Amino acid sequence: ARYQFYCSNIARTFLIDPPKAVTSTYETLLSAQEACLKAMKPGNPFKAVYHAAADQFTKEGRDDLVKRMPKNVGFSIGLDFRDPSLILNAKSTVTIREGMVFNLAIGLNKIELSDAAKANCNTKSAVKDISTYALIVSDMAVVTENGGEIMTKHAKKPSDISYTVNDDESVVSSGSDEDEDGDAALARKIAKSADNVIPGQRQSKRLAKNAEAMQDIVEGAAERERKQIDLMARRNEERLRELARANSRNKGGDKESEKAEELDTYARTKDYSDSILPNQVKVDMANKCVMLPIC
Repeated sequence: ARYQFYCSNIARTFLIDPPKAVTSTYETLLSAQEACLKAMKPGNPFKAVYHAAADQFTKEGRDDLVKRMPKNVGFSIGLDFRDPSLILNAKSTVTIREGMVFNLAIGLNKIELSDAAKANCNTKSAVKDISTYALIVSDMAVVTENGGEIMTKHAKKPSDISYTVNDDESVVSSGSDEDEDGDAALARKIAKSADNVIPGQRQSKRLAKNAEAMQDIVEGAAERERKQIDLMARRNEERLRELARANSRNKGGDKESEKAEELDTYARTKDYSDSILPNQVKVDMANKCVMLPIC
């Protein structure tokens, strides 16, 4: 993504029917990210960030994960998405400076998933068919005097990114109601609502929450479309009134000038403003219009 020409990036791994071993590894990955942030202090070399992640895996007794790390744990980001000379790898001696911005991306590849780890999974779950998996969590981080600070404030706790689809008892987590955070409690409340349950069919609590969120998105899009139609109708009415006033002042004009026309902001694409960029919203005050990207 870009904002005022500056790049940004975020990545999350979503876990579907995750065994306890996968969730545990993901929690270790989050711990490694925290270690990297602490190592992002002004004066430290880039390689200190990479080794902080590796040392955290070793500290938690997961030496096997060190071998699954990529060649780097992120890079400097700004006007360019990736600066090839400023990479957070195991050898870089470039000095970290306050104010630097990084895309801190901690990933693990080809992690083995044993049959014992999959033993408690539902027989219908696709997890039964895999033998390896990968994880990644990526955030924007800025260097402060006390270390790295996350800029992309998006949920990444296991309870936020885990979904149980093939659980016979439709349980999202094994914890008690008292241990649930706000999101989990809301999901449980929605799942218990009779309006959200199809008779004779079980429904995942987190899926129920997502269904309501999707409904809000659809309703919001419909409301925006209705407002756009109303706005266009008002603009056309204003145009008709303007033509009527012009005709009343100039009754001797030709018949063509008396015809009302639909709004026509740009006759051709060459008339677009030079400042319009892909995937950006542009407000053209001169022509009284808004340019929106279509995805």
